[in-house]
Amino acid sequence: MATSIGIGLTNNCNLNCPHCYSRPMKKNNLALPQIEEIIKKYPQVRDINLGTGESILNPSFGTVVRYILTKGIHVGLTSNGKTVNEMDMSLLKMLKDVDISLDYANAREHDTWRGAPGTFERAIKALERCKEAGINTSIAMALMSVNYKELPKFREILDKFDCCLRINIYKPIGIENFSLSYEQFWDSIRMMANNFYLKSCSEPVLALIVPDMTTRGSPCGTSIRIHPDGIETPCVYMDGEKIDKKQFNRMKKRVPKPCNSCGVKGKCMGGCLGRRILENRIDKPDRYCPIPLKLEVPKITFTYSQERGEFIHASYLCTIILR
Repeated sequence: MATSIGIGLTNNCNLNCPHCYSRPMKKNNLALPQIEEIIKKYPQVRDINLGTGESILNPSFGTVVRYILTKGIHVGLTSNGKTVNEMDMSLLKMLKDVDISLDYANAREHDTWRGAPGTFERAIKALERCKEAGINTSIAMALMSVNYKELPKFREILDKFDCCLRINIYKPIGIENFSLSYEQFWDSIRMMANNFYLKSCSEPVLALIVPDMTTRGSPCGTSIRIHPDGIETPCVYMDGEKIDKKQFNRMKKRVPKPCNSCGVKGKCMGGCLGRRILENRIDKPDRYCPIPLKLEVPKITFTYSQERGEFIHASYLCTIILR
């Protein structure tokens, strides 16, 4: 049963980013009665993250957050900065987690990528507000072929705001494909290990180098995403009408044949299922696995953060959290 739910209150946004998975979606908002029904359907839920669009663009945002909190459920929020900067400080202080999206560690490149001047400045202001509120904060970075070399540059921002860096490996959605190549992926992992401490990892293929991973395959499927049109999906990048939770979880159990003799099969289960589906590789191992390519497993060792922390996203989707 799902204990973590991602809810897109809206897919309206003040930006139009090239890599956004929600750009093709029809614009919708979820209202309080729909949220009430979701919580009734999943009475065991402990964590809810609000994302997809900019949540404050839903007129019911404040009402919905307060309602969820009355149910004793932890609330997280992912924002480009707008929602955090415009919501009441009293409400912000009640959140468990906040992720602020940044693609580059400087204003010029980030604003250019997101197509609006001042976007980086608003994200930094949001980090300042979160620090003032004293809440668990991370920078959320979609790691792509166009920005992976930025990784070490985030060190200064993390130190300044005492926050974490949460990495989502880009999934091939939309017209343009910003996926990392095999070499870029492992170069990125090496940069992470050389520049940051590891707090949490649920990217399945990294079971090859992260010995104490606790997830079993893709975390997606054990958590639920609900898009602003009310459609449930096991993975935020999936169309829930084409692949529902039951089908997704059946597919998770079908480990690709080349993986059967692998020592981390039980943890990796073939790698990120969402990525394999989107790349039409459902019966093949994760594209970033060196073993089917007859390559050596990269010799990369992470140093763990002394304080591992608890994050809503830690076992919620394939992600890497660094400090």
